[in-house]
Amino acid sequence: MTTFQRFIRVQARGAERPHSSVDGIARRIVYAILIALSVTNVIWALGDWRFYDLITYLDAARMWVDTGNPYTATERAENWMLYRYGPWFAALFVPLLSLPRVVIEVGYAAIVTAASALAMVPMIRQHGRPAIPVALFFGTMLFGIGTGGNIQPVMVAILAWSLMTRFGPLGVAIAASMKLTPLLFVLVYAGQREWRKVGWTLLLTGLLLGPIILFELPPQATMPGPSNSLLHVHPVLWALVALATVAFAAWQSYRIAPTRWLAICVAVVMASPRLVGYDLTIFLASTPHRSTPTERKA
Repeated sequence: MTTFQRFIRVQARGAERPHSSVDGIARRIVYAILIALSVTNVIWALGDWRFYDLITYLDAARMWVDTGNPYTATERAENWMLYRYGPWFAALFVPLLSLPRVVIEVGYAAIVTAASALAMVPMIRQHGRPAIPVALFFGTMLFGIGTGGNIQPVMVAILAWSLMTRFGPLGVAIAASMKLTPLLFVLVYAGQREWRKVGWTLLLTGLLLGPIILFELPPQATMPGPSNSLLHVHPVLWALVALATVAFAAWQSYRIAPTRWLAICVAVVMASPRLVGYDLTIFLASTPHRSTPTERKA
């Protein structure tokens, strides 16, 4: 049982029996804070439909058509708004270039909004009502970054719904071709001795991300840029923390411990050289959807 699962169980049991006033007040305060932050996320998001990252994706598609290289720097690269994902993702936007911008934005908004909601479902299904404030906090954070045009809501939803299914390797490969560190989820498959899934994950990641070597990258594309990563505090500190969290995640996965999903989410966040606040939403994948009875017992 993970630390998060124990927390949820305690909250559920606490709702069924009398509890101390201090315990009750503390729980209400935590829930109130999470709900208040969730409301703030939504209010902020509704006032900021500017699609910054969507514009970057469309620019990459346009550069691919015009120059043959989706990583060609544009004037927006000076503000670190440059394309960094696998080439396949830019290719998805090429057919959209002929559409009116408003059509693209409306369709994209619908997709990221739906993905933000779907990403919360596995956590709530597994832990019930006590998990709703936590799921809402991360879900509304996804919604907020989605209105800025970032693809994070779709990536997290794919992971949350696919990790424990036959499509897990594809889900991990898609996420790894965007953010790289989600490749660490392969540790779960290795720990469970699911070597076929390990092989498929690595192969698919290579297919989606590997073609990047065929293009010339601008210097900024290989630099982390402004972020909250420990890399900006000191490279050695970042490396030590990253190695420690990855090692712990590997150990938990080898033991097939209930904490393995949570440990890997921590490693995914701490190992990222380009860490921003919304990367914490990866914790919605710490309670992935389980599609079979055997998986539900895991």
